[in-house]
Amino acid sequence: MYRYFLTRTATAVALALVLPVTSVSMTVLAPATAHAASAAEALIDNFHSGLLSTMKQASSLGYSGRFKRIEPLVKRTFALQTMMQVIVGPEWNGLSAADRGALMDAFGDWVVANYASRFNGWDGESFVTTGTTDGGRNTVVVQTEIRPQNVKLGYRVLNGKVVDVYLSGSVSQLAQWRSEFAAVLKQQGAKGLVAKLRSSENQLAK
Repeated sequence: MYRYFLTRTATAVALALVLPVTSVSMTVLAPATAHAASAAEALIDNFHSGLLSTMKQASSLGYSGRFKRIEPLVKRTFALQTMMQVIVGPEWNGLSAADRGALMDAFGDWVVANYASRFNGWDGESFVTTGTTDGGRNTVVVQTEIRPQNVKLGYRVLNGKVVDVYLSGSVSQLAQWRSEFAAVLKQQGAKGLVAKLRSSENQLAK
């Protein structure tokens, strides 16, 4: 049985995000945005299809095999640079190109490692898309469930890429990450956060 990637509640720091949200809007999408909703659903369905295929072969692939399978899937699906910029905040603009690149590489590998480590088996689970809602600020939230556990996940999509994931409809994973990494950034800077991400990635690989 795999362990779920999204487990803990986010803090009020969500209010300070570049794409702020206190709860996912339940407004039905207008016809003008129907194409965006359809494209967002297709993006998430493709992600889930690839993830499920990897889960079904988890044992034979092993951790390294799952990592290689999931890496291109994550990079096609998630707006990793946008997410990293939100996590770092205004200080992003003051970072050197080298520090930005190192952060992007470490963050991307860490996200992949989380999926490769925690989605490490299959017990008959399925991913079901249940609809879309207006996420505000030109975003679409694709509502999904992992069944039969009835774990609800919402993927916030902007310009064809996921910029946040919500557990139970409103718990922001991006807000949680920003909260968790804030102290490291403040005390140790970008290089300290790179080191933390790499260390965590190594732990996930064990």
